[in-house]
Order: sequence, then structure tokens, then C-alpha cells
Amino acid sequence: MKRLPGLIALFSVMLIFLGCSFPSQERQRENVLTASELQTMLRGENPPRVIYTGSLLEWRDVHIPHSRCVPCDAPEEAIRLLAEDRKTTLVLYGNGSLARETCPVLAKLNREGKPPLYALSGGLAAWKRSGFTTVSEERIPRLAVPGISMETLRAYTKKGKAPLILDIRSALTVRTRPIPNALNIPMTRLHEYYGDIPLDRSVIVVDEDGTRDLLAASYLLRKGVSVTARLRGGGVTLFPAKAEGGSR
Repeated sequence: MKRLPGLIALFSVMLIFLGCSFPSQERQRENVLTASELQTMLRGENPPRVIYTGSLLEWRDVHIPHSRCVPCDAPEEAIRLLAEDRKTTLVLYGNGSLARETCPVLAKLNREGKPPLYALSGGLAAWKRSGFTTVSEERIPRLAVPGISMETLRAYTKKGKAPLILDIRSALTVRTRPIPNALNIPMTRLHEYYGDIPLDRSVIVVDEDGTRDLLAASYLLRKGVSVTARLRGGGVTLFPAKAEGGSR
């Protein structure tokens, strides 16, 4: 029985420790909305401003109604304008879940204390799975562009006139995981700089994870670019250790 007060004290300390540990996680959860929660907010009297953080091409292809496009690599001026409105709720979404580490817009708005700020859990994919309405401003018809393996890509590069590797990953990703001799035009800038792609070379498109390359390839083919293939699985197949949480 003499040990009981000591055990109670130890238990109390543990509760205090756990109480201090969980609030940050709860605050993170509070900053995330489900698709159903966003749908409810959009139907309310004071709907939030919804921002798509992918490329303009993807936004035109399909997006959540009443949303606008401000890419993750948007200029400082666009971010400043978003942060200035302290009254309107802001909801950011991408194709999947957003992270501050990979979306500078989300990180900067967080640093500037833009209240209230939310991210849509699961992004556009979750919105679609929930069966909610989407809008297409300019649907890009998908064309038959074959996917090739990492081994095939490497074999191509050893031949005479190797195809041009068009890297549409973000500039942030390219700085940490560059593909040698590739031409980098981020997906967010493809509609502006596709004219920089040589027309006398066959082109292989590489994105981050194989989810955006078909849209990009289909768009470029309609612009006269000689896209012959896309890397199956995207750039993560070239950097497997880093993709699984290794050094970055």
C-alpha cells in the first residue's frame, strides 16, 4: 500500500505528458477536411474559397465546382493576395493529400498565419470517390501513349540519338532528385513553355508517380510534340530508396 501514492504520482505525470503530446496532432487534424465536410461548407451561407494547387491544365481538365487554380509553385504575389483575406475560410486541395513539405503555397500560408486554413484530405481523388460533382472547363482527350519500364528507358538512353526525357516534376523535386540530361518543365508551367520542347526529337514524359504523365503526353501530342512514351510509375521508380523515405 505504501507504493500506491508513488504509482498514482507516476500515472499523473504520464497523463500530463500525453496531454502535452496530443494537442499538436489534434490541431493538425482540425486543419484537414473530409470531402463530405467540404461539401457541407460549400452549401452553407458563407462558403469557403476553394483553391486547387495543381497545374492549370489539370484544373481545366477537371476540378471541384467554384474552385480556382493557384499552383503550389505560384509566385509570392498570388500567395500574398490569398493571405490578405483574414475573414474567408480557405480550403486547398491537390490530386491527393497535400503536405507542407511538397506544397510551398500551403507552407507559406501556414507560416503567415492565414486563418482559417484547411486542406482537403485525399484531394480531388477523395472528392470523386465520394460521388460529388466535378466541372471540366476544357477536357483533354487521353491518347494512346505507351508506358515503358525503367529498364527500357535506360536502354534507350544508351543508343545513338537518345530520346529527350521531359521531366514534368516540380522544380523542388528536381533539385533534390534530378534526372541527368532531362529537360525540366514542371506540369504547372507546361501550358506556357511547351514551345521550348524540340520538335525534331522523340520525347518520353516522366512525372512524379505516373498519375499525370498521360494527361501531359496527350496535351503535348495535340500541340505537335513527338511524344512516344511515358515512364511507367514515374520518377519514383528511378529513386526507389528516396521514394521510400531514404535521404532526400
